[in-house]
Amino acid sequence: MISVLIPTYNHSVVTLVSDIEKQCIDTKINFEIIVIDDNSNESTKTENRKIQSYKNVIYKELTQNIGRSKIRNMLGEMATFPTLLFLDCDAGIVSDTFIKNYINKNNDLVVCGGTMYDSKPPTTDKQLRWLYGRKYEMRSAKKRSINPNKSFSAFNFLISKATFLSIKFDESISQYGHEDSVFGFHLWEKGIPITHIDNPLQHLGLDNNQDFIKKTEDSISNLIQLEKKLPQQFKNEIRLLGLYKKLKKIHGDQICYRIYKKYGNKLKSALQTKPNILKFNLFKISYFCYLKHQEK
Repeated sequence: MISVLIPTYNHSVVTLVSDIEKQCIDTKINFEIIVIDDNSNESTKTENRKIQSYKNVIYKELTQNIGRSKIRNMLGEMATFPTLLFLDCDAGIVSDTFIKNYINKNNDLVVCGGTMYDSKPPTTDKQLRWLYGRKYEMRSAKKRSINPNKSFSAFNFLISKATFLSIKFDESISQYGHEDSVFGFHLWEKGIPITHIDNPLQHLGLDNNQDFIKKTEDSISNLIQLEKKLPQQFKNEIRLLGLYKKLKKIHGDQICYRIYKKYGNKLKSALQTKPNILKFNLFKISYFCYLKHQEK
């Protein structure tokens, strides 16, 4: 028995829901698919209303956008069955045994399936998100298992309903970024193990370079606020915080602050036209140091 939970915003989920429904029927399990639309534009809602005719689908539209954490909590609370499968709306099924692979692991409390990206580069205007995903998110279960809590991702994961309701996503995080990190921390804090398996979904909804840079800025702002809540042991597991700590010891944070102050806009412009991971990482740490300096 499984509840498949999909939050969506400005993205069609018709193909994803159809594929999931077919696999659930083929595996002969009791299931439901719950989709909540977080106040998308009208054309997206019109498209997604097609799934209302599906037998095992519950579709709900919100009149106000409530954000990534709150909508996931709402889905978890609505679910009927004891096992929850959370999927992001911009995911694509790549395996005919996707549901079966999770069902075989449904005695585990938390299972992460992973993320994959197309091997073919997208157009230049979407390459920054693709490059980042290929380098940092597309990892085997073996690699993710080295540090299982740090590798937690809400893109594609299975969890028992009782476990989910004992933690839930931090609703103070309404913007993009690091809700996964905090959820992974709370699992670690409670001693709840995470199993990583090779059961990926393909990330289809690539942001354009400009939007991804803006989301990254939001994520870094979130991280600075979250830093105050997290214990040092877990801070060290977040790449950007670990790098900042090392830089601060040698006063490199001041250099990065000055780099962003002088070249931040040029860096962002360059990333939009010629995406590059090294420049993107420089942008991230320099922006982080700039915001930390502004706090003083």
